[in-house]
Amino acid sequence: MVEFIKDKTVVVIGGIVDNTGVLSTSITVCTIEQVGEKDLMVKTVASKARYIIPKDLCIQIDIDKKSLDSKTSVPAIGDMVFYQGKINWRDKEEVRIAGTIYEIEYAYGTPVAAKIHHGTDMVKLPFEDLMVLQKNSS
Repeated sequence: MVEFIKDKTVVVIGGIVDNTGVLSTSITVCTIEQVGEKDLMVKTVASKARYIIPKDLCIQIDIDKKSLDSKTSVPAIGDMVFYQGKINWRDKEEVRIAGTIYEIEYAYGTPVAAKIHHGTDMVKLPFEDLMVLQKNSS
């Protein structure tokens, strides 16, 4: 069982339930003000409202400096990447593209775009919006 500590941050789970089960979940970030045997008194970070919540609905957030210093993977040529968004501002719908980086475009020493080999097409995408799915092993 988790030992909850006063002044630590917790995520409080909520949601909507109907006769078929849970439809959606929601979370609220709170600070622990008091620890009881089975309940916590928490204050929301956003509105400072105070609530008494069962411990079962709370997840304590513990993080260290090493975790905060971690960085996302930087895409490189040959990496498999994922993109989700609008390719053109006029597009009505977002697209989802997975593919391999073929080319990287730089401006002023910074990567700004990448050409992705997706199926039989080459698609130019914003570099900052690419997530590495798998690094190239060669």
